[in-house]
Amino acid sequence: MFLDYFALGVVLVFVVVILFYAVIAIHDIPHLMATARNHPDRDAIHVAGWVGLFTLQAIWPFLFIWATIYRSLHRTLAPRRHHVAILRKARLRMSSWMNYVFLEH
Repeated sequence: MFLDYFALGVVLVFVVVILFYAVIAIHDIPHLMATARNHPDRDAIHVAGWVGLFTLQAIWPFLFIWATIYRSLHRTLAPRRHHVAILRKARLRMSSWMNYVFLEH
């Protein structure tokens, strides 16, 4: 009987420790995202994540959104330049196709 309760206690302690570390790892995801995106408020996001532990992660979705809405300038302009070049090529192809279809035939 004693070994049953002892084994149950060991399993429960193990589960509590795993859950504790899982919550700590999950709370840090917005900070890691903000750091990867070079967010100017990454320190505030990190502190708010720790505060979120005391509110049972109630503010975590807002931190996640806050960390994801920022993109640095070099990451937003590069794709736009690429898309502008693609659109210019497509417009040239379209105009040459329209000249061929409507003017030459």
